Amino acid sequence: MKKYIFILLIFSFLNYNDLLGFTSPGEIKPSKASGVAIKNFLDTFEKAFFEEDIDLLGSIISPDITGKEKEDFLAPFENLFSQYNFISFKLDKRKINFGKNDIEVSAKIIQTAEDIGNAINGTQTYDISFKIGRKITANGVIIFSLASYEEKLNTIVIRNEGIRKDSKSSEIKVFSSDSNGASNILSAEVNFLGSKDWIKLENEVTEYIHFIAKKPILLKGLKGSFKAPSLAGIHIINIRTKIIDGKTIIIPHTFRVSDKEIESVETGNADVSFGASAKDKNGTLWFGGDGGGKVFRSDNGETFNEVFNLAECLPAKNLPDNTRIEDIIFDSLNRGHLIFYGREENEKYAREVGGDVVFNAIKENIKCADISLLIDFDNTEYITYLEWKGDEVYPFYRFDNKLKEMLPSPFNRALPADDGSIWLLGSDGGVANFSDSRDGRYNPVFSRRLGSINNISSNTVPTATIDMKGNVWFGTVLGVNRYGINKGKISLFTYVPDRKFDASKLDTLEEYFNEIVSLIQSNKNLSSGLGDINFKETFGIDLVKEDFIWSSAIDNSGRLWFGTLGGGIRVFENGKERKDMHLTKQNGLISNIILSMAVDDNNDIWVGTEQGVSVIKGKGARGQKAKVKIQNFSELDGLGNGPVWDITPDDNGNIWFVTDKGIFKYTLDN
Repeated sequence: MKKYIFILLIFSFLNYNDLLGFTSPGEIKPSKASGVAIKNFLDTFEKAFFEEDIDLLGSIISPDITGKEKEDFLAPFENLFSQYNFISFKLDKRKINFGKNDIEVSAKIIQTAEDIGNAINGTQTYDISFKIGRKITANGVIIFSLASYEEKLNTIVIRNEGIRKDSKSSEIKVFSSDSNGASNILSAEVNFLGSKDWIKLENEVTEYIHFIAKKPILLKGLKGSFKAPSLAGIHIINIRTKIIDGKTIIIPHTFRVSDKEIESVETGNADVSFGASAKDKNGTLWFGGDGGGKVFRSDNGETFNEVFNLAECLPAKNLPDNTRIEDIIFDSLNRGHLIFYGREENEKYAREVGGDVVFNAIKENIKCADISLLIDFDNTEYITYLEWKGDEVYPFYRFDNKLKEMLPSPFNRALPADDGSIWLLGSDGGVANFSDSRDGRYNPVFSRRLGSINNISSNTVPTATIDMKGNVWFGTVLGVNRYGINKGKISLFTYVPDRKFDASKLDTLEEYFNEIVSLIQSNKNLSSGLGDINFKETFGIDLVKEDFIWSSAIDNSGRLWFGTLGGGIRVFENGKERKDMHLTKQNGLISNIILSMAVDDNNDIWVGTEQGVSVIKGKGARGQKAKVKIQNFSELDGLGNGPVWDITPDDNGNIWFVTDKGIFKYTLDN
């Protein structure tokens, strides 16, 4: 919470100093703020509360604050990372007093969010008060600092379970605490806006309440039920609460009613965790999962058939039981490529397998005899030595910081090119173009270790897409790289231009990125300081999540969309970034962690995250100012809980979502 207040206060004063009666930095004369100034200040406070980018704070700090002083100033915000999707936010009982050398602010915050604790919808109130000290340096620079901060637990928490359109009623709970965190609720009632009737909550309940900025505390409250609205969308009810000191407080509570438009698809394999999907040139749908690398096919979107299992088709490889299809693509010859990976380990060794299995997608009855192992990755690490059983020529190697040597690195994604070749991605050893129709199977290969000034900026390349001119755009851990197919030159696009990174720390950066991916895969929450690595201390610069590229897509007008791990979505048009189209949770996305992207026939962008799906509509013509509408889908809408690893639109107006919990379908007619 301190992060938001700091960002807001500094931002407000830097932008509204004239309104507050301040003149130029060299002629500052503190004066009392006008009513208009206070209103503008508080309006800015309310709008900027949603700001999540901790780097904004560093960019607006006075240039007089440098070195250790600046690091100390930023320290309280380094480990904050939002976990909530805010529906509504309101400031109440706002007071602000401008003194000669400080500003005192107090307010009651009322906010409603999805996914607070275990609740789908939750409203909570709490009191805040803080004091900002202000001083002027000898050269006339204003410096703001936090003199005091207090966030009181004098609060009310309202929760209701998720409501679907066909629900008849919904349970609601109301808790209240005093400034010491003790329960102090006497009564609670529910009232729909416009209705004269109040529904009394009479059943007592005790739960641990998870406050947004505090540790959970055990509180007593009251619960009851109300009739659920029949219309989908956002609804508001009033909660009237009476507490021990005799006060009666009325708070609006916002909640969402879902249409439940997404349906779970029955594949006959409930134990399979899916990771990939694709559509071939004939419109047939393909899905890949774990359990040895199971592959499913659907010709009509209604029935699903298990075509084969890689572990059974490749017995000589002795694939681990957890072998999983990581990606499915179809090249320009309509051959299917199954990118797979598996790992097994014990006290004696750790073995990794992977590669590319190819098959003819046109054939109706595909059997094990119809598939070929095109690329073979097979590496076993024993205590004292390595055993490589993969291809004699393999392009990807990474530096192991513990062993201090180069080790083979498996790829896990691919991108088809127009000439029948494919680009291999997802390793920690760079990228390579692969073709089985010529002598040089891997050409070109881009790796920062090759020493060329025209090589890729990072060896971790999770995604790529090809623009309408044939240029290949690689998404890396250090931003976007464009490979000009005609000039053969690579250009770098970082979110913060001219941002320099210590090349000697790239191995550590790539390990840091992989740690983020591991947390997402295990469905754990993220923070900006992960594991044993503190980003600022380790790399000497602020974390820019917008450069952690993970997914990509190209729309029907030629715009390039890049999804990041924590920084939302970046968009490029005509070879340049559209900063006005940078989308985050602040713009309505369900999450800033973008795991998958796809474009449907309406040119809408479907975005898969660890919290659900967003669809982006109404982007406007090329070159025009972006106007987008975003709709979100989550578990409440019928989607499985957890990451959405892949998205595939079919030819019949359906959008298919691949998750660890199975396959799900959304029909556009809805």
